[in-house]
Amino acid sequence: MSEIYSTASRVWVWFGTPYNTLPLGADLHALTQVLNVAGESYNRETPDREPFLAQLSRLESSLCQSQVDQDTASSKAGEAPVTSGPCVPEIADGTTAIVHALPSRNFLVNLFDQLYFLARHEYFTRIWIVQEFVLAKRVPIFIIGAWVFYLDLLPAVAFCLFEEQHHLEGILGVLAFNAYDLFEASKSAQWLSLAKYIRRLTNRIPSPRAFHLSVNLIAFLRLRYSSKATIDHDLFYGILGLLYEVEVPPALQPDYRQSFEQLTLQYTRYLIGNPKDLRILEETYKNHLLDCPSWVPDMRHRMRPRDFTKPVPPAMGSVSISPDGLQLQVEGSMVDKILPCTCCELDHDGAEDVLEFLQNVILVGAARITNRTSGAVFGD
Repeated sequence: MSEIYSTASRVWVWFGTPYNTLPLGADLHALTQVLNVAGESYNRETPDREPFLAQLSRLESSLCQSQVDQDTASSKAGEAPVTSGPCVPEIADGTTAIVHALPSRNFLVNLFDQLYFLARHEYFTRIWIVQEFVLAKRVPIFIIGAWVFYLDLLPAVAFCLFEEQHHLEGILGVLAFNAYDLFEASKSAQWLSLAKYIRRLTNRIPSPRAFHLSVNLIAFLRLRYSSKATIDHDLFYGILGLLYEVEVPPALQPDYRQSFEQLTLQYTRYLIGNPKDLRILEETYKNHLLDCPSWVPDMRHRMRPRDFTKPVPPAMGSVSISPDGLQLQVEGSMVDKILPCTCCELDHDGAEDVLEFLQNVILVGAARITNRTSGAVFGD
């Protein structure tokens, strides 16, 4: 999936005007002029201009024809002509994603405001758009008369993220997660000092490539909680391309024939077993998925992002899941019910810490402890 999205040459975000007082296509003409001079003043690799200009010309023709059709239809119906431009979701060759957003000119006062508005736009709540935007190789972003590259966007979004007290939410969190390795990639003077400043402020955000696949997956599941998808399955499948893995494990391969409950159970089993990591259980007490074992969380709801920067806990061979996926056992004790806890962390090695952890999350009164009393399990 990463390979599919990495073949995209660019993602183009067009911020039009609320009301087109100029002839349709005037904004596109202005963007063409910006692009014509962009390569002369920008000091890093820029996309090939000629193919992009050809696409821009085709888009402008399409928009103009669409406007003519709308005006003709409105005239026949005795209505006033439509004044706002249409939204063209995709160029015919499928390599460019376009959004026609309608921000207020007063809001777009400076570059940070523009980039922040872009990252928070409703368009980026769609999970597949998030993946396409993040994985695109070259992303020239046009905002009325200004343009910016993806590498420039990352430090700015990280700055906005810091201003929001590190709330890793939606596309902001995904961008910041990707930004860590790219803070100093920009050679542009206006970003260099800011990039170093952001690195000092966010030095606890680790490189995603240093993480195991399951930890990456947990991180992105927590970051994408505010994303939307037409099919719930895509809340999982829409982030696979962000995991920095060449191949997706068979257990995580998309299969729309499964029910959402089967899919969540399968992903939860993977997250617990690779490596032996029980932190996903922290989500269960608040968002249990119905028609699943009680330790399976409903990941459609908000997940707490606070743990994703912590080191991977040591492998715990005492954790096992039955072949049918319906029973979770730790130290031979079957986990059934999860309750709120005040301390849900694994900070030390050893099986004793596993039991201490579970003591905070398992409802002893309702747990089914096979051939063992709660006192024997927890040392009460």
